Amino acid sequence: MPILEEYRRVLTELAATRPFTTLAPILELIEFHSLMVEPVPFVRSVCEDSDDDKFLEAAIAAAAEYVVSGDKALLRVGEHQRVKIVQPSRFLRILFT
Repeated sequence: MPILEEYRRVLTELAATRPFTTLAPILELIEFHSLMVEPVPFVRSVCEDSDDDKFLEAAIAAAAEYVVSGDKALLRVGEHQRVKIVQPSRFLRILFT
């Protein structure tokens, strides 16, 4: 599960600079509320960082409307196959307005 592995890596990096006491509950929460899909890899990379394609591939497989991310390369794509890529703050505004 490449996406969960990346979440684990990023959370570990964040834990080094922020006062997280433990990462396990955060990862368990993400896994529990996630829909696991089998994405179809793109023939050509969509993101300038091809490692970020996995998020769009999963979103398309899950028929998601949004990918919520702070990743600059992914945000520059903006939208792909009707999946909008937005920052967390923008997504919260969308949800609550």
